[in-house]
Amino acid sequence: MLVEDLAKPVVLVVTAEFTRIASELARLRKHSALKTLVLPFPLEGRPDEEVRSIAEDAYPQLVQLLGAKH
Repeated sequence: MLVEDLAKPVVLVVTAEFTRIASELARLRKHSALKTLVLPFPLEGRPDEEVRSIAEDAYPQLVQLLGAKH
């Protein structure tokens, strides 16, 4: 089953290092309008508190991209 078959909103969450390859793969799969949320790179090695802060800061944008209200 494909995501498209589920008729659910989708947001690709990717770190800045991988934005180019993510958009290229989306384009090749005919998903050029795929909504993307870009997080800083790298996340690995950052203290848990910093990663949590990044996630909390990104959450409103994720909700907006999904078309939901929080």
